[in-house]
Amino acid sequence: MAAFNKQTTVLDIIQNALGQMGLPVPAAAFSDGSNLTAQQCIRLLQSRGRRLLKPTETNRWQVLRKTWSCPTTAGVTTYTLPADWDSFEDLTGWNFTSRLPMLGPATDPQWQCLKARNLGSSTISVIYRTRGGLFEIYNAFSTSQDLRIDYSSRGWIMVNGSPPTYQDAITADDNVVLFDAELMTAGLKMDFLNAKGFDSTVAQEEYEEILEQALNADSDAPVLQVSLADTYPLISTTFNAPDTGYGT
Repeated sequence: MAAFNKQTTVLDIIQNALGQMGLPVPAAAFSDGSNLTAQQCIRLLQSRGRRLLKPTETNRWQVLRKTWSCPTTAGVTTYTLPADWDSFEDLTGWNFTSRLPMLGPATDPQWQCLKARNLGSSTISVIYRTRGGLFEIYNAFSTSQDLRIDYSSRGWIMVNGSPPTYQDAITADDNVVLFDAELMTAGLKMDFLNAKGFDSTVAQEEYEEILEQALNADSDAPVLQVSLADTYPLISTTFNAPDTGYGT
């Protein structure tokens, strides 16, 4: 049976990048403190990975997407964000208790307006913001609310184990990089040439081409609506017959 290596290790990426540029290929990188070229590649690769984990052209990488569940505690309005949290995905916050969308993130002027008007518990939707590294909601609900919202994780590095763990820093040669291997190799080549002051024109063109391909492959295209209806056509009870009971 064929083996597929979509995700590869830190050492593999460094070896591929240096080998493609005709430079000596190290047997170790992170663990070889005497190899200055390998050590530089570690730092460049880490910087490239941390840049890529940010939303790119409005795209959030599928491999980094997670859902945060936050059951509230009566009377409590501030909660600790997930340790790997980087940013929330727009319009994905819902209160599964009330079945209503969360409203936010509220801007500072909006938040101050709510506080000044002292609306208390008169708002039925959850209004939230992030401040000081915490998730804050306006209402101190008297009963627990099941809040859920999608976010981008910072964990672009996986450490094999049972279960595996995730982190945003390279700590060993066998750390698994979750981003596309060809993209990371091209990015490392570009960054290495730039750091050395060499011409990186061709390397940058290669990286940008692979980045576009990786973005296209990372998510399916959305359904394009040609009707005036706002409903999603494949699950609309107005325009589609039900699974059972039709024709009776």
